[in-house]
Amino acid sequence: MWPIKKKEPKYGFRTSASGSLTFDLTDEEREEVEHSFKMFEDYQIKSDYAEEFEKGIIAFSLTNYAQGLMVWDSDTEKDSIQKAIAATSKAYSIHQLPIYLYDLAVYSENLGESKKALDMYDKFLSAFNQYEETSVDRILLVNRDVEGAVKHAQSKLGRN
Repeated sequence: MWPIKKKEPKYGFRTSASGSLTFDLTDEEREEVEHSFKMFEDYQIKSDYAEEFEKGIIAFSLTNYAQGLMVWDSDTEKDSIQKAIAATSKAYSIHQLPIYLYDLAVYSENLGESKKALDMYDKFLSAFNQYEETSVDRILLVNRDVEGAVKHAQSKLGRN
């Protein structure tokens, strides 16, 4: 018998046999992704953009799920923020939009992890400065205030 109790994966994250971090979507995250794909089921996407669009929609869905947690699930605030961080981290690993790093900074700040938040604001600004927007990204970012996020991150880091 193994002397240490095996940990259940938290928020869908687990360590593989090789030691790398992997994840599955939670049931709630999967529902959000399926809902988003249903919204686009009648659209035709050029094959050149299909893979990027698919990854983008999955990431977009995960961040929508995370934002919904922050608005609606205040009864278990710390757990909700941790779920939001997990979902947004998954989103960023699937489709690297810099705005997701900004979201992680805000969520970290909401958890009271100010050092981590400042580090994420810095990573956001660095990624944003190297970022080249694609056609798919323009669709995904249509309701995001990226310019406002940049100004907010700069002010948090004293770079007005």
